[in-house]
Amino acid sequence: FIALFLREALDAAREMLERMENDPEGFLLHNLTKHSIYVAMSRPLIKALYLGDIEVLGELLHSEHKLLSGLIKRKAVASEGLFELLISKGVVRTDMSVSLMMYTYTAITLGFMTVEGYLPEDVLQQYSLSLEESVEGLSETIRRTFEPNEPVSASTLQEVRTIFTQFYQQYIAVVEEQLEKEMDL
Repeated sequence: FIALFLREALDAAREMLERMENDPEGFLLHNLTKHSIYVAMSRPLIKALYLGDIEVLGELLHSEHKLLSGLIKRKAVASEGLFELLISKGVVRTDMSVSLMMYTYTAITLGFMTVEGYLPEDVLQQYSLSLEESVEGLSETIRRTFEPNEPVSASTLQEVRTIFTQFYQQYIAVVEEQLEKEMDL
């Protein structure tokens, strides 16, 4: 199961990075969110990991499996680094702490990902959105909540793109390495 999860995580990470690279503003927080959540919600195993779905992941989610917990910790550290980078470049608000920003961002994102589970069927039918519409709504909410009103300069955007791509490629390399090790077992 771990090899399957790693293969899916690797495919999802590559797809997320490709979507961001193909979007001129793909590395701004709202677009980065749109692309990554679209990919996560399109892939049941990745969606289950994002949402902590015990029905899909079973005991693996709460086990002390070193590989899985290591990847989750690495992703959390990378997320903190991303917020610090975005703050330092003025690409997001500078009046919130990283902790508050990460907490608020996570709450908003998870809310969009899970809201359908809390709505009555008749309300769902009346207000149902496609995945594309939902991630556009999420993207706009993230933009309005975290990003400044002023446009980001092309040089700053390129700098963020370069740094983020390096982080993401390192993450992909770690997952590839872990997949190789898992396949050798």
